[in-house]
Amino acid sequence: MKPTPVSIEIPALQEAYVAITATDTISAAGRKIALNELIQLRQQEDKIQSGNDQEAVHYMRVASRRTRSALSLLKSYYKRKPLKSLNKGLGKIADTLGAVRDFDVLLIDLRGREDEALAEAITSLEASRIRAHDDLTEAIDGRKYKALLTEWATFATAADDLGDVAPPTPIQVRHLVPVLLHEQLAAVRGFDPLFEGELQPDYDTMHELRIAFKRLRYATHFFSEVLGSPVEPFIADMKAIQDHLGRLNDLVVFGQALTKLKSKLDAPDALDGLLNTYQTEAEAQSSQFKAVWQKFNSRTVQKHLADSLLVLR
Repeated sequence: MKPTPVSIEIPALQEAYVAITATDTISAAGRKIALNELIQLRQQEDKIQSGNDQEAVHYMRVASRRTRSALSLLKSYYKRKPLKSLNKGLGKIADTLGAVRDFDVLLIDLRGREDEALAEAITSLEASRIRAHDDLTEAIDGRKYKALLTEWATFATAADDLGDVAPPTPIQVRHLVPVLLHEQLAAVRGFDPLFEGELQPDYDTMHELRIAFKRLRYATHFFSEVLGSPVEPFIADMKAIQDHLGRLNDLVVFGQALTKLKSKLDAPDALDGLLNTYQTEAEAQSSQFKAVWQKFNSRTVQKHLADSLLVLR
């Protein structure tokens, strides 16, 4: 007997979704996270197909990346083979979305400078963005994407993996989330010795730190429903860090993209001034980060996380 097909239609997905509770098993909570992100992603598809909605591309990309992050965070609570297949599909659509998003972010920056010398570069990037967007819409229309949605929905609505596990094995959200969040926090704070004294980490290290912060922020976001309002100050603290590191990463990526673009332009020297500006801004952003980092490592900020975890008692 064939299993009943899982619907990927938004109303059916919304009807299946139930908020995470503190007494959910961690595996059930992970499936709820995946289902919520699937709903968020599907709600952006029409906006992308019907035009060049930049925010829709951004939100869709975030949904795919959050789901991958959740699967990575909770992978030990699921069978390996289904997770590997789902992650592969998520990675491909995330890359396709990322290609469009990268052009959007760079073009926003260039247009905002209102510099006529950048006109040729903007025209070239706009043409590349159109091609990337065409690839995205083609992918969304494709068979592989529909298969990914079905695989995603099947995972997100499947039976609880830990439903028959008996105490005293810790399986509930309220027991495991403090451990999971502190593990992600430890991964972030492990960078602390790299900022001691006059040390200044290079851009690659700062990029790794940005990813570690993103994982911590995603993990906190996943369980914000059960952590309640006490977690909001901690999320705000992380946002300030992520904004700073995100801008630094953008400046580095912008410089790399424009350096690559120069060889395709009739007047490549027109980009030299902006490339110097990006380099100067990146150096300033990097040197100013220590103050932001010290604030995050303060007792006040760490207490914000501790207060939110008390809700799970």
